[in-house]
Amino acid sequence: MITLLRLFGTLLLSAMAAASHADVAVIIHPDAPSRPARTDVINIYLGLDRSLAPVDLGNWNEVRQQFYRELIRKNEDQLKSYWATRIFTGKGRPPRPVADQAAMLDLVASDPRAIGYVDSDELDDRVQVLFILR
Repeated sequence: MITLLRLFGTLLLSAMAAASHADVAVIIHPDAPSRPARTDVINIYLGLDRSLAPVDLGNWNEVRQQFYRELIRKNEDQLKSYWATRIFTGKGRPPRPVADQAAMLDLVASDPRAIGYVDSDELDDRVQVLFILR
């Protein structure tokens, strides 16, 4: 009986985690000077490519966590360490932070050089989707 309850609890938690998993859309301005490939977006967000200006969600929420986990392959601590080293050596600075997804959409929609990411449920027609992280 206890084993059955544990199994049910595990399945319930797995279903809840899957349901809370957001699809993250990587977005650019419709008139952006380039349409970067996935590897280019990684380099842009790591400060290795300056063809576009990356915008980041300022708080470490589910959307930001999924973006960095799925695309950049870094968690919050790894990212902090990476940027501390880049800043200390004078080799770069982190992406510009914004308060929330609405601010991300507003900035990317108003700046042809900006690149960002939002929950795909938040998309509107002011921005263009490069790809979706699932």
